[in-house]
Amino acid sequence: MISAADELKIFENILAQSPEGLSDPQLIGKFAKAKSMLHRMDSFNALQNIAPATPPMGAEGTIAPESNNISPNMPLGENIPQNQPTSMEGQGALNLP
Repeated sequence: MISAADELKIFENILAQSPEGLSDPQLIGKFAKAKSMLHRMDSFNALQNIAPATPPMGAEGTIAPESNNISPNMPLGENIPQNQPTSMEGQGALNLP
């Protein structure tokens, strides 16, 4: 959260850098852009502080596998038939026999 004192400092710095001073037609836009950038940086830092540093672990202490769209009830030897359309068809994937 940006305090009013911080906003005033930002505005004063932008005003000091503007050769036209208060008559700069882009003064408000520059101020809004600076506040937006500061807010983004604060949000990014907040996310970095709460985000886990390691990938999620499974119950046995191993990395949890990603979903591979195979039914848990399907026997291990059976896979999706080779010539059947998949969810990736039409997205640049090749279905080879």
